[in-house]
Amino acid sequence: MKDSLRIRIDAVIRKPDGMLIRGWTAADGPVTIRVRGRNGEEIPCTVDRHRRRDIETYLGLSEAARDSGFLIEVSPLPASPVRVVFEGGGAIKEQVFHTSFAGALFDTAARKAAGAYGFFIRNGAVSFLRKSKGKITHTETKAEPYPVWLKRHLPGEEELQIQRAEPQTGPSMCVLRVRDSAAAADEDSQEILSAQTWRPAQEAILDLPLKDDVPSLPYEYIALVRDGDILAPGALYEISHAIQDHPDTDIFYTDDDRVDGAGRHSQPRLKPEMAPDYYYVYPYIGTFLVIRSGLFEAIPQEVFRETAPEAFFFALVLRCLEMNARIRRIPRILYHARKEEIMPFTDRKRLAEAHFRRIGLAAELKEGRTPQSARVACALTEQPKVSVLIPNKDHLEDLEKCVGSLLARTSYENYEILIIENNSTDPETFAGYDRLLALDGRIRLIRFEGGFNFSAINNLGVREAKGEVLFLLNNDTELIGDVIPEMLGFALRKEVGAVGALLYYLDDTVQHAGIVLGWGGACGHAFPGEKRGTPGYMDRITAQQDVSAVTAAAVMLRREVYEAVGGLDEAFAVALNDMDLCMKIRAVGWRIIYDPEAELYHYESRSRGSDDTREKRLLWEKEYDLFLTRWEGVIAEGDPYYNPNLSLTAQDFSLR
Repeated sequence: MKDSLRIRIDAVIRKPDGMLIRGWTAADGPVTIRVRGRNGEEIPCTVDRHRRRDIETYLGLSEAARDSGFLIEVSPLPASPVRVVFEGGGAIKEQVFHTSFAGALFDTAARKAAGAYGFFIRNGAVSFLRKSKGKITHTETKAEPYPVWLKRHLPGEEELQIQRAEPQTGPSMCVLRVRDSAAAADEDSQEILSAQTWRPAQEAILDLPLKDDVPSLPYEYIALVRDGDILAPGALYEISHAIQDHPDTDIFYTDDDRVDGAGRHSQPRLKPEMAPDYYYVYPYIGTFLVIRSGLFEAIPQEVFRETAPEAFFFALVLRCLEMNARIRRIPRILYHARKEEIMPFTDRKRLAEAHFRRIGLAAELKEGRTPQSARVACALTEQPKVSVLIPNKDHLEDLEKCVGSLLARTSYENYEILIIENNSTDPETFAGYDRLLALDGRIRLIRFEGGFNFSAINNLGVREAKGEVLFLLNNDTELIGDVIPEMLGFALRKEVGAVGALLYYLDDTVQHAGIVLGWGGACGHAFPGEKRGTPGYMDRITAQQDVSAVTAAAVMLRREVYEAVGGLDEAFAVALNDMDLCMKIRAVGWRIIYDPEAELYHYESRSRGSDDTREKRLLWEKEYDLFLTRWEGVIAEGDPYYNPNLSLTAQDFSLR
């Protein structure tokens, strides 16, 4: 530590009745926090202290300084500025927070200026100028406006001329314009081929009025387009080459956007690879796809009896999933929709639930949190025992809150709670264990005698557990709703390997909404810091979906899955053990589901005991290197549930 007392303000959130201040502070020993008014008077507030393992590792903090994180709530808010006084390491520092609107703007500007100055001092003038240029030109973390981004990513005239000069090779293809049988063909629909460099024969631009008989088409591939929408320049050229590069693929779909009458582009949808559970609740493939003609002809005729193109495309993709079609994304904006895709929820529900019945999934589709989304409610056709595994070292108050929320908010009855004790030193902790054991006969206490190893602790818990389903849960979590039956419905599906939850910080901002490969060189949580209730890009905070990984702070999986992949690898004692587990699960063919209908608070990791900080830092680095070495090829390929056109530096799904 270069400074005897360090302070970082991460967020200041002003509410009608008060103010939340979140951050961390660290010194060589304990740091006290007090809130005072302009004249030194005490201000009513609550101060929550919690561990920040990232800060401990980075700064090498001692045990006495481990509660470095803080959340201060000042309520009611006084008219004059408040002073937050930090004292520790032989130093006293204070931060002033204005309570007026103008003062709040001043605070924000001052913090940014201080951060810029600190970066300059630490990294020098060259790095500072490079970072400043990146922020100004949007090349670092701030995404450029979409029209500017699109212009850079569409082929220029020179590139289009090269495409036109290339011999027309590849499969035969026709363009089929899908329209409501009652509607006349769009007068401007010939624009579907504007600026195309790979052109099918003119007679290969056909109409498909729904409810009519489907003709037999003598082409290898069919490009299905909603009537009135248009293709980007060179789209058919790109698709033709994708077919040649991936001849085993049955269906191709692309990224898309909206275009208005003035030619203005907006609302880009940069899509994941095929993610069935996400598609059920958010039909992101849209109204343009290219399908192998043999598969197209095998589609049941009832699909072509749908009354609207949007329902037709949804029904078509569901049928193709049932037929195990090989589906591939082309991650380029090749399609521009002229009007919004509107499918009545009654149609979505009817089609999705018919699909569920055909694949043997006991579930129903319910309305989602946004107009365009839905959610899958999986029925519990069996009632297996669920073993909840909670590692703990001291921090009795957190443990009691976690267990209390389980007992109070769980309607499911066939479960047990295993508290895995790991070297607690506070006598009150053991007295607290006795109180918890007396609360409910389903609570058991087991002891792990070794030093802290998150993987080994949970592996012991699994060996002692009696349940067919395992629910790994941190001791610093609190259930918001009836989480167990919600997650269990997904965990019992044979194709699903693990289910994760939506986790919030205490200030109701997102802590975890799934994990994306590639961020930070390895992986990162999606949408950290977003306000609770925010749907996120393409509803990816609030929509159930396939993901590459979820955090083990709250993860549910069947015992058979856990044991089939060897459980948590004990080579990962403190870091990336959950990521490694999820990667192993996906490697053998199971899917990972993120279910935002299961919501919990997560007050940061507090289950780990203290050890030598230098050893801790070296251990973290060793485990990080091990993870990268083991999964280097998978990471290099890119996260299939993340689009390569999205940023690898920002974690909000902004443009790259």
